[in-house]
Amino acid sequence: SSGINAEWPLRPGTFHNKVDNLFTDLHSGTKNTDLSIRETMLSALHGTMLHGGSNMSQSLAHSISTTLATNIGAPEDAIRIANGACIGSLASFFGEEELLKFINDNIISGGGNADAQIKHGRAMALAGLFKYSPDRICKLEILRSIVMSIAKLLDSDKVPVCNSACYAASHVIIHLLKRGDDPDDCMQHLLTCLVQNCSHGTSNDIRSFANNMVHMISISTPGVDPPLSDQNISKFLVPLLDSTTRKIPLVRSSSESAIATLLQLNHGDEIVERVKGLLDNKSLDTLYRFLPTARRVANDYRTYSSHEDDLFGKFSSKN
Repeated sequence: SSGINAEWPLRPGTFHNKVDNLFTDLHSGTKNTDLSIRETMLSALHGTMLHGGSNMSQSLAHSISTTLATNIGAPEDAIRIANGACIGSLASFFGEEELLKFINDNIISGGGNADAQIKHGRAMALAGLFKYSPDRICKLEILRSIVMSIAKLLDSDKVPVCNSACYAASHVIIHLLKRGDDPDDCMQHLLTCLVQNCSHGTSNDIRSFANNMVHMISISTPGVDPPLSDQNISKFLVPLLDSTTRKIPLVRSSSESAIATLLQLNHGDEIVERVKGLLDNKSLDTLYRFLPTARRVANDYRTYSSHEDDLFGKFSSKN
C-alpha cells in the first residue's frame, strides 16, 4: 500500500499560493510503477485539484495536463477511470484557451480508428468534464461536438467503451435537465441513444448498465419536476418493462429501480396516469402486473441513496 489515503488531502482550506510542492508530489506519484499507488495518487490529485486547483501555478497545471493527456490511453481500466475524474477537476480551473485546446486535441478529436483503450479513456474524460465542471464546459460552446463524440463512442461494440460513453451521456443529460434547456436538441439526441441501449439486443451488460443510468438520472434531478417529458418517459418504459420479464437477474433488477424512480412512484401514481395512454398494449399489461413490485422498490430509501455502475462513485465530489 502507498500509505496515502485517496481521500487525503481533499479540503485544503488554508491554501496559500505556494502549494505547488503538494501538487508536484501528487503529480510525481501518478507516474509510480506500482499500479495501486498510481491509482491512489490520481484519486488524491483529483480531490485536491477539485477543491484547491485554482491555487496552482499555470505552468504546473500545464504539466499535469500533459500527463493526463497521456493517461487517456493507459493500458489499465482503473487508471483511465481515475484519469477521467482528474480531467474533470482540472477543467474546473484550467485557463479557458488551454482547456479548449486540451479537449479538442485529446478528447473530441480523432476519427473512429483509435483503439478501444483510447476510446474508453476519452469516454471517461467526457464523463469527468460533465460530472465535475459542467458549467465551465457549456460556456466553451462545444456541447454539440461533445455530444457527437459521445454518440460515436456509444456505437462501439466493446462493452467498456459503450458503457463509459453511456455514463458520460447520462452526466450531460443530468446537467441539461438541471439547466432546463436543450441547445441544438443535444439532450434529446442522447436520450434517444440511451433508450436504444436500454433495449440492446445482444449484450445484457450494456442493457443493465443503461437501465442503471436511467436510475441515476432519475435520482440526480430531484429538483426538476418532471425530470423528463411524458413522451420521453414512455419511450424508456417500453424497453424497461420488457427487461422486467427477462430471466437475467442483473437486467431485471436494474429495470425495477429505473422504473420506480423514473415514474416517481414514491410520490404516487400521477406520472403513471399521464403516460399509460402513450404505451402499447403489451407494455401496458406488463406495467399493471409490475406496479406492486415497482411501488415496493420506490418505498425503499436505499433506492434513492445510490445506484449501480457509478464509475466515479469512489472519487471526491464538490458537494
